[in-house]
Amino acid sequence: MYQNEFIPAVFKLQFKSDSPMTPEEWEEMIGSLMGVYAKRISEKEKTFIGHIKGLAELSDTAFIKFSCVNALTGVHHEYTGGNETSGQAEMVINSLVSGINAGESRKLLNLSWLLVEKDYSQVVMRVTETFTEEAHEHHHHDGEACPICHGHHHKNGKLKMENGKFRNVSVKSKSH
Repeated sequence: MYQNEFIPAVFKLQFKSDSPMTPEEWEEMIGSLMGVYAKRISEKEKTFIGHIKGLAELSDTAFIKFSCVNALTGVHHEYTGGNETSGQAEMVINSLVSGINAGESRKLLNLSWLLVEKDYSQVVMRVTETFTEEAHEHHHHDGEACPICHGHHHKNGKLKMENGKFRNVSVKSKSH
């Protein structure tokens, strides 16, 4: 499996609750969502989770980090902040999965929420933005560093550090 087979998808989510929830309740609910999402991805044929990460902000000083590398091992989560309750959460999910495009991934996220919301009927989830870069052979502009394969797919290509960034440089072969 090659890195360029993984399709990155980034989802911005907004959760709103009718009544304030504790950090533990947010952590449990979003952890359930991430677990169901990972399970649904894993159930599809020829899919492989590279890494699914999430960051849910409950306030300026309180957030929860989520991480999942496979549905069988579950979702790791870690809360940082105080004990204050919150009526909303802003979240970013970064999903790196092969065998599924961003549109399918978003559908699975929405279907996952339908299962989780049964236990959290006071909460509404909205996907506010979706970002993706579909995998294909030439996935960046000429002269820019390749963010996926770092120049390995470029014929006679080599990387050069310029201004703190790697750039592809053509290498002329010598004929004998």
